[in-house]
Amino acid sequence: MSVIIGHAGADERNKASGGLEGDQTGGEVCVRDWYSSPWDALLRPKDEALAEASASACEKACANERIGYDQLGRNSLYYEAKKLNFDLAAIENACECDCSSLMHVCALAGGAKLGFEGNCFWTGNMVDGFLRSGDYECLKDEKFLRSDAYLKRGDILVKTSGHTAMVLGKGALADEPEDTGSYAAHEAVSMKTPLPLLTRGAWGRAVWAMQLLLTARGYNTLGVDSEFGDNTLAALVAFQKAMGLEADGECGEKSWAALIAKG
Repeated sequence: MSVIIGHAGADERNKASGGLEGDQTGGEVCVRDWYSSPWDALLRPKDEALAEASASACEKACANERIGYDQLGRNSLYYEAKKLNFDLAAIENACECDCSSLMHVCALAGGAKLGFEGNCFWTGNMVDGFLRSGDYECLKDEKFLRSDAYLKRGDILVKTSGHTAMVLGKGALADEPEDTGSYAAHEAVSMKTPLPLLTRGAWGRAVWAMQLLLTARGYNTLGVDSEFGDNTLAALVAFQKAMGLEADGECGEKSWAALIAKG
């Protein structure tokens, strides 16, 4: 399964504004599987306590049907939350947010020093605003943006031209060192048996290693579960095409070599 994220998407009519206050469908502000927006920046809290508290606040917001989506009323969540010391589960008055004001309020609930000057940050200025707080770093390596493998709970994904979401889980490679690309390769190379030819329907440790390597290179297998199914097949074929290999969906000698190679 992919990593879970929390976000504010659209009102009950799938519109940006004009709907009723509060979440009318349970899907205006909600949790869902990670997806590629595509993202172009990741804001990571420097402090684990901030990350956890912000993620917890986002989960509370997603579970509170009194918090809905409306771009024109995007700051009403902030004002309601401020009344209650940013306890988003305690909000009882119907209010609204959009994707970026939700991230702003959740970060404040977590203890970030963001401030508020009459308007929450929006996607075009939130990276700079969050960085000015000193509480976040900005990561732009593709491995954080094209895959969920390296994401950590409390991370904020940003598409500066229009969307943002908070990571509520942890990717398969999130705890690995910064040279994470080598981790899966070492796992694969260190197996006692020669690297086998893998085809759809295969399962086991070799498939697990292949999935890790694909994910590390930005080809999301939608799970590192040791089973070579349709999602893994699609990721492998996409990788083979990108590398100029025969896109046969079989992980043989050439595909293994390309996956394990550095760079």
